[in-house]
Amino acid sequence: MIDFDSLLKGKTVVVGIGNPLREDDYIGCYIAENLKDTVVSFNVEVNPEVFIDDIVNENPDTIIIFDAADFGGRPGEVRLIEEGNIDRFTLSSHTIPISFFIHLLKMKTSADIYIIGIQPESTGYREGLSGIVRKTGVDILKRIKKSIKQ
Repeated sequence: MIDFDSLLKGKTVVVGIGNPLREDDYIGCYIAENLKDTVVSFNVEVNPEVFIDDIVNENPDTIIIFDAADFGGRPGEVRLIEEGNIDRFTLSSHTIPISFFIHLLKMKTSADIYIIGIQPESTGYREGLSGIVRKTGVDILKRIKKSIKQ
């Protein structure tokens, strides 16, 4: 599992990407929505480019992006995705490639950017997360909130 203590440095902004109508593709948004009272977070759904200026205006030291990623793992598995692999693993429900979104953020901020991918169980056209992916989301939320309190 990812060591959030080592990632959460300075002012952190969380970005959740996903489609609320595609089951587990929504996991990034679920995490961002449930962190709003803990850290600056943006639920960008499938339009991350719309939020670039809002994210940059927060002047973050760290940006953590959560998204469903099909890297061939077990449903609910979590991985830190290297930037060079992001378009290969993330789902195609976004309006722009995630790599381009990250490129734009890097042009406008000096923040460290991390992409956290969660392996979906299903991304069919239905609302709601699968049980295993929701459980992973709840675990991530607990761990981030614990890391922030320290």
